[in-house]
Amino acid sequence: MSNNFQRLSVALLTIFSTQVISSEIDSGNHAKNIICSGKSHAISHIQGNSESSPFVGKTVQVEAVVTADFQETLEGFYLQSSSAKQDADPETSEGIFVYTADTPVTIALGNLIRFSATVEEHEGLTRLAAPSKITVCEHSVPLPAPVKLRLPFTEEPEHLEGMRVSINDMTVNDVYHLGRFGTITLANGRRFIPTQVATPGDAARAQAARNNLNKILLDDGSDKQNPEFIPYPATGLSAQTPLRVGDKLSLESGVMHYASNNYRIHPVSQAKVVKANPRPEMPELTSQGNLKVASFNVLNYFTTMDKRGADNEKEFARQQAKTIAALAALDADIIGLMEVENNGFTQQGALANLVAALNKTNSAKDWQFVKPTVKQIGTDSIMVAIIYRESVVNPVNAAAILDSTNSSKDANGRPLYLDTKNRPTLAQKFLHIESGEHFVVSVSHLKSKGSNCNDLGDPNMQDGQGNCNLTRTRAAKAIAHWLNTEFKEEAIISIGDLNAYAKEDPLMALSEGGFIELFHHLQKEKAYSYVFAGQSGQLDHALANEAMLNKVLDVTEWHINTDEPIILDYNMEHKTEAQLEHYYSADPYRSSDHDPVVIALQMGGKE
Repeated sequence: MSNNFQRLSVALLTIFSTQVISSEIDSGNHAKNIICSGKSHAISHIQGNSESSPFVGKTVQVEAVVTADFQETLEGFYLQSSSAKQDADPETSEGIFVYTADTPVTIALGNLIRFSATVEEHEGLTRLAAPSKITVCEHSVPLPAPVKLRLPFTEEPEHLEGMRVSINDMTVNDVYHLGRFGTITLANGRRFIPTQVATPGDAARAQAARNNLNKILLDDGSDKQNPEFIPYPATGLSAQTPLRVGDKLSLESGVMHYASNNYRIHPVSQAKVVKANPRPEMPELTSQGNLKVASFNVLNYFTTMDKRGADNEKEFARQQAKTIAALAALDADIIGLMEVENNGFTQQGALANLVAALNKTNSAKDWQFVKPTVKQIGTDSIMVAIIYRESVVNPVNAAAILDSTNSSKDANGRPLYLDTKNRPTLAQKFLHIESGEHFVVSVSHLKSKGSNCNDLGDPNMQDGQGNCNLTRTRAAKAIAHWLNTEFKEEAIISIGDLNAYAKEDPLMALSEGGFIELFHHLQKEKAYSYVFAGQSGQLDHALANEAMLNKVLDVTEWHINTDEPIILDYNMEHKTEAQLEHYYSADPYRSSDHDPVVIALQMGGKE
């Protein structure tokens, strides 16, 4: 043996002795020896520092640590570079999702593995697909420490895609999709609708941009719909154990993912929930007064089945039980209602049905409803209504209705109030029996933000106020003018679902007409009656004119609906027989999608 050959042999033995010999598992599960720690593609290079990988469509070799296995529920697992092999670029991710589809592979958390795969971009997610020749190079490698998320982000967290993360003491902002998709929206504090807290236009758009960076979804580690078990809270969601908007949540370990246009975390450890926003058993008022007026959107209370409310009699029984439980617990003397079926005022109508059911829960059986001198209010399928306790108040004169026929007009002679868009407004003068004082309650339900008003030249102006803002604003002006004209020198409460948030034009128009928003007047900040897309705000308002203002003691919202998961409502779709029982209770919670508003008044002088 020559000296050169001896030196070559020693060199080769030295090289091979420093490399790891491991068991390879190929697609046929045949084991053979393979060398680890060779040259491979860094995950950070595959991810790149932009939204799309520079290696799309190419086959790469990767060697990294298994950090999470979701092959049964997400058809893949997660890898992350070991701490020693991470680069110094904060704009590149060190983690990645490996898509195994319907051919799962055998892996274990903490294993350092090596394999070949194809780089893909799937709906905005960089991933490795069709992994082959998976080799376990080392067992029980310490997992990289989770990145502690801090919200709001300064930019979209693309640089954390696929990486281990943790969250601490974040606020639940949305539970709408909890039942169907197992997802919740988290943020730093409660996020408010931009036009609830900022002026429409540039200020609202800036607030929207801040809100967009102040959120992250927490998923349930599955892409299955309508899961049998929902792990938030840890004991499982039920009608008695809800997760509510406003609760706090922490998670020691999860992985960052991107799907359906949202960054989301799939949990590896169990989430810890703090009940920071427990269910309120009743409206919380600082003073009760001697008269309480409430406003409640009852979300399509229809006695005609399969129209807008319940699909069948069984659903209606569930809906009615929750609605009546909420109305009874309000403990109000007058309630303005929205979204009652507009099918008249006979005993066969939805309004009479509701009052009859309410009287069954009331020992005095003194609930009545205001009966206008018309068969039907307007032409919409829903109407506003007023119910009252006849032992506390009595109607004075006939109810008044504002619609297109008696609306004030603009400079071109067109009515400001269009009842083809807005529901007609209903007002009733009452006598408060105890004090002998007269007052007026007016109930309105204006056009929704999601409606189309393009036929009126009233599109979405992209200033935060949605569709039909001009239609609502003109109606608000007409309401103020009508009430001031129809009920001169009377004390007036104006309530209802105005489909406008606190800083929007309709509220400004009512203010200019002499109607003061009571939450603002009493300096009650962070008011909300509705949650939309993980942001809270007031759609339901209580206003008073000067003659009524000194009688107002307090105003509150009873947060029984907007903070609750929609799966707890009366509907029966997408639920198994077990879930129909598990998620339902004949209580006030999630009886509607709006929260009731309650006003405490002292008639005949202050307490």
